Formats: sequence, C-alpha cells, structure tokens
Amino acid sequence: MNKKAVAFLLTMTFLPLICFFGYWFFVAVTDKRSGKEIFLDMRKDYSGDFKIEKIYHDKPNHNTMTLTGKDKNHIYTVEREWEKEFKIGDSIVKKKDSLRIFIYRNQRLDTILDYRNIFIREDV
Repeated sequence: MNKKAVAFLLTMTFLPLICFFGYWFFVAVTDKRSGKEIFLDMRKDYSGDFKIEKIYHDKPNHNTMTLTGKDKNHIYTVEREWEKEFKIGDSIVKKKDSLRIFIYRNQRLDTILDYRNIFIREDV
C-alpha cells in the first residue's frame, strides 16, 4: 500500500475516536455542577409507585439492594444508607422531578426519604 492510503485509513480510524472521546472530555471538564448536583439530577428522572414483592442484592450491579414489584418494569435500586428502611409488602411512591420517596406500610405513610439528606463528597 502506498503512504497516502495508509494515512487515509489511519485518519478514518482514529479521527472519529478522538472526536468522540474529546467531546465527552470537554463536556466533563466544562460542567459547572458539583458532584452532588449531578447526583440529584440523575435521581429526579425516576418515577414509580409499586408494592414491594421481592428484595435482593443484585451482584452484577455492585451488590446493590434492589426492590421489585409484580411487574418487571417496577425495579428500584436502593441507596446503601436506606437499606434497612424497606420491607416486603411496603409500597413506595416516587414522583418525577421530586427528590423524595414515600414509603407506605399497612396503608399508612411510614417514612419519607429525601435524596438531599444523603452524604455526597463535594470534592470529587
């Protein structure tokens, strides 16, 4: 192969990779939000309400405690600080754009958990 063909192939192979990783690096460096703000923004998107049918530790997901309902779409992973709060038969309610989780036990509000109360390192 001649030098032009090799240069073209190398450019077409590595330029998209450099652009892809360069974009994500740029986004990460220029994001002005703190680690806590990023954490809270990720938690706002989830919404759901269901009765807990099964509680287990999901080994492929770093042994995170996971709650499931009757429907396979009802899956919720629990923060380590809150693992002792949930029992089978409880109902949980989390509305979109809210940072609170309401736990109902025996048809009565038992506990309100708030993501803003979780300790998150700010220096990361």
